[in-house]
Amino acid sequence: SQVALRLKAIVVLPACSGTHSGPRRLKKLTRMQCQRLALALWCQLMALPAQGRGTPPLQELAAGIDALYLSGRGSLPSPLVERLESARTEAGEAGEPADVEIAGSRWRLAGHGWGKYRFCLDNVQGRVGLTDSHHVPTVRIQPRAELVHAIGPADTVQMMTEPFEAALGPLTWSVSRVDVHSDWQGLSLHRSMSERFVSRALARTIYEDGTLCTGFTFGVRTGAGIYARLYDKVAEINLTGNDYWFDVWGERYDPNRGVHRLEFQWGREALRSMQLNTPEDVLAATGDLWKYGTSDWLTLRNPTSDETKSRWPIAPEWAEIQRSSLN
Repeated sequence: SQVALRLKAIVVLPACSGTHSGPRRLKKLTRMQCQRLALALWCQLMALPAQGRGTPPLQELAAGIDALYLSGRGSLPSPLVERLESARTEAGEAGEPADVEIAGSRWRLAGHGWGKYRFCLDNVQGRVGLTDSHHVPTVRIQPRAELVHAIGPADTVQMMTEPFEAALGPLTWSVSRVDVHSDWQGLSLHRSMSERFVSRALARTIYEDGTLCTGFTFGVRTGAGIYARLYDKVAEINLTGNDYWFDVWGERYDPNRGVHRLEFQWGREALRSMQLNTPEDVLAATGDLWKYGTSDWLTLRNPTSDETKSRWPIAPEWAEIQRSSLN
């Protein structure tokens, strides 16, 4: 078999701390070199065609935008501010949100603010913050992920911005965060993969449930740059209850196989570095964001004897992910 042939082609060392005692004399290897040899063997086996390993190939279940946060600059009309203040006072006294209507759109206004935003409004579509301060954008919009996946990001932008443009007048919109993702079956995670990732991020975290590796993160989530996650999506669904994903995946989903999501969170500064600002700009560049994320910012490599990891070849499974339908 292909597996047997590759195994025969590799010299197996009886002890990593010494030299080979057989007919072939090898130099003394360090522990790190031994680990790389073992990892290289594993990668070679994983690089075999899926049918040669008796496992199904990688399959993409879904890909797209999972989060799209907007900011709008303009001004709050005084009559609207007075109405919101009255509703906020009412909500605070009642201990529950008060009903408000903005240009025909119904919201529940909390008796507290949302971060730097004095007015916090919620409905089934998402959350909105409003302020009359000149230090931050007038409107902050955070649509629910369910809405984005149900009607698409472009229609989500239109649905969420129209009421506020009608009530406040012209607003200048920008994207403060966008998350692009791709969900896969046939990918397996293990702790040793951490040594094979090459990333521009300094921070890196491994997540485990007992002895099971459930994911990796790269970067800082609270920053305005790029933050990446590779994780067990079904495990997250079991924790959050967001089981609508099974409907999104549809007949492509095999319940006997795990699902892993690769997700890149692009913050405001990272988007600006790519010359992206408006919702239209960002939505048109989704493929470029994925390409940069999986080709320049984060890659999975197969180790070689080269001491420079960035020169290691791209792992076959990562090459498949790079070819996501997002491109």
